[in-house]
Amino acid sequence: MTDPAPAKPQKAPQEEPELRQEESVPSDGKDTKGEKMMEELGRDKPGKPLAPDDARG
Repeated sequence: MTDPAPAKPQKAPQEEPELRQEESVPSDGKDTKGEKMMEELGRDKPGKPLAPDDARG
């Protein structure tokens, strides 16, 4: 009997995720997209809002 060729070792999975380009959130101004998303999410929840409309900047 002859031994078959040894199997190639499996490549270990990457331990660190791949780097991706993601849209950054402005730190020096308003995040209008984020604020709009929060308002839309808040509409679904019962109860009073966390901050009154006049308290927003």
